[in-house]
Amino acid sequence: LPRRPNGSSMLLQSFFFERLLRDKVEFRSLLANDVLAAQGDLKHLKLEHLLLVRMGAMDFSTECRTHEAHANFLATLERNLFEQLAQRHLPGSSAETVTSETDSELPRKQVLQRLGALLTLLVGTAGVLNAGHPLSPNSGSGSLELRSLDEGSAGATDSTGCVEVPELWLLPLGIDEWPGHRAVMISTGTDLWLRALAAREPSEVSALAVDRRVAVVSDRAQGTRRERQ
Repeated sequence: LPRRPNGSSMLLQSFFFERLLRDKVEFRSLLANDVLAAQGDLKHLKLEHLLLVRMGAMDFSTECRTHEAHANFLATLERNLFEQLAQRHLPGSSAETVTSETDSELPRKQVLQRLGALLTLLVGTAGVLNAGHPLSPNSGSGSLELRSLDEGSAGATDSTGCVEVPELWLLPLGIDEWPGHRAVMISTGTDLWLRALAAREPSEVSALAVDRRVAVVSDRAQGTRRERQ
């Protein structure tokens, strides 16, 4: 767990996280007051710690108001997790804390969180589809639409009807989302990375794609939390 240069813990509720990370307590059994008190420490945890805590609570899902503190804790955890995940895969970043120079070139936290969540979703989707699970590109199911950059249609399918999932994805950005950038290229291959593009010009995309197919991300999800589709 993170510590200050003098060796003291940076966490106010270090015992809380030690029990969680060592599987000595189930997340759902924790008292709401303890969960609420520990929520502020999440911003100090590294990506690996956030992942372990989230994995330990994978079976927790409820809309009950009596577990509102738990739900808010997990929502805050995921925002920090996705933000760090995006930072980890941007150029010039590493597993350590992002430097002030790098931080000045990053987008707003909300954009980083969106990129981290999308990277997770795309890697998971690619894993499912590449495992041979069929998905009709025109079925309308799910929250992402596969659209080829050069063909203007959904991803190609093989003889079994499975989508040939591309490794490269292009996410268009709004004008104010990341000043100076209009899109982000995401690689979900063996080498995961994110690259910001100053424009959406074909030449800039082609330089990164190197003859590989690129899918454009179109988010058609509706609803929130468990109702989001």
